This record gives sequence, structure tokens and C-alpha cells, in this order.
Amino acid sequence: MNKEFFLTLRLIAFSTASGIIFFHFNEKEINELKEAVLKETYSLSPMKLMAFEKGKDEKFLQQNVSFAVELAGLPTHYFSVYLESEEKLVLTALARLISNKLIENSLFSENSFSNRRDRTIKDFINTVIGWGQVENLILVDLSRSVEILSQERLFQKKEVVLHDRYLLNLLSSFLTWPFIDKTGERAWTPWSEKKGIPTGSEFGFLSQVLLNYYLDDLDRAFQVKFPKMKYARFDYEVLIPIYNQKYFNVKMFTELIEELDLIAKVTIIVPGGFPIPFVGGDIFLNREGDIQIITESEG
Repeated sequence: MNKEFFLTLRLIAFSTASGIIFFHFNEKEINELKEAVLKETYSLSPMKLMAFEKGKDEKFLQQNVSFAVELAGLPTHYFSVYLESEEKLVLTALARLISNKLIENSLFSENSFSNRRDRTIKDFINTVIGWGQVENLILVDLSRSVEILSQERLFQKKEVVLHDRYLLNLLSSFLTWPFIDKTGERAWTPWSEKKGIPTGSEFGFLSQVLLNYYLDDLDRAFQVKFPKMKYARFDYEVLIPIYNQKYFNVKMFTELIEELDLIAKVTIIVPGGFPIPFVGGDIFLNREGDIQIITESEG
């Protein structure tokens, strides 16, 4: 995996699209970065953080800030974070390597439709529509799980994929990434307490890959606890068809969510109701209970 990571790093560093160069590095800089990573002297620099008050600074944020994230526990402020190009490069390469390894080793359950060469969003939609008439449909949004999921559990899972110590060190550096405020003091973040995953547009692909792999535990646990029920997940959303409400143990499902340190927003879709937005477009049940999906291309 040693050669594979640095080959990925180099390919990304010198990649272009439509004449646009994403990263500006020369050979000397790439070699110095490689040496630092191998010697485990490389670590991610603290992210600079600025606070903006909601309702007053949205226009400034839109015009001047490349990335803003709302941190859990601090609902009244946006926080802008600035990354160095070197860090973007390393995290992009790490995300791509992990994603490729997950795909190559077929580590996801049959209920998952993310990070797989043999499955797409179209397959996910076709599977859901093929469930036929239902009493109701449960939509579970797990996107906020990035705020509280167990880093210890995630790291244990990652050791199956990443065997090189320096790569595990990079992942650890990402999961414990410190934020500093304008005074240079370390700011509180969920992951400073070994919970959650740093998220944001600058490194969102890595966050998405890690969350997807973490949620594989839910996919497999659901199969064990509810062996006769159907289930499908794409990214952070789960759909569960209910043919008879008395056969679905809501308490057991809630306990499973809590056991895995997840946050779930549950929406019950009933026949004849309004369309509900989800990762595949808009989903609803007609009056007969057939699952209907309007994709973005159809909308």
C-alpha cells in the first residue's frame, strides 16, 4: 500500500481538468512531503477558525469564505475554516485510497449501495421501487451521526483496511484535528472528545467515505436483528419498508441506533402523503401503498 498511496498523491498533485490545475506542487515539494509522511513527522496543521453571527454575516460568508461549517453544540454561529493546499492534497489522496480499498475488498453488506463498483444510485432506487405495496415506509437520515459516532469503533474498523502505520497515523491526525480561534487558543470541537468526524466541503469526500464505512455496522446489525425485514442504504439514508407494523420492533431499532452512537432523524411516509426529499430525489407512497420516486432528472 506504500507505493499506492504516494502514486495516488502524485496523480492528484499534478492532475488537471479543463485546463485548471487544482494543486501547485513541484517534484521537490512532493518528495519532501512523502519523506515527512513516511517518517511520521507530518501532521495536519491546526485549522484556523473564525466565528460569524447568524442573521448578520451570511452575505459576507457567501462572498468571502470558501468553507463554512456549523459545529455541533454551537448552533448560533457559523465557523469558517481555511486549509493549506498541502493538507487538501494529503486528505484527498487518503480518501481515494481508503475508498478504493473498500471497493476492492468488497467490505460492504448487500444492503449498502454506496462505495461499490457493482452498485449505483439507480440500483438503489430500482431496489426500493421493487419492494411493492407497503403499509408505510421508514426513511432514516443518519447525516448528523458524524457529530457523535465513536472514533474508537471507526479506528478499529479502519485497521482492517489500512495496514501501514504512517497511514493510520494520518487518519488519527485527521480524526483529532485541532481547531484554533483567532487568539491562537484551541477551540472545542466534538472530535476533541474522540467523537465524530471533521466535516466540510474542503475534505468532505474523506468524511463521507469514513461515515459510509462506519454505517456498515448498522447494515450488518440490522440483518441480524431483523432477518425477515428488507432494508437499503445509500450514503447516510436508510429506507425500510413496513408491510405490517406489528412486526417492526421500534424499541429494538432505537436501541441499535444508540448502541452504535448514531443520530437518526426518522420520517414515516404514509400512503397518499406529500413527496419527501431524499438522496435519490423525492419519494412518496401513492394511495395504494406503491413506492414512487421522482428523480432529479425527472423533476
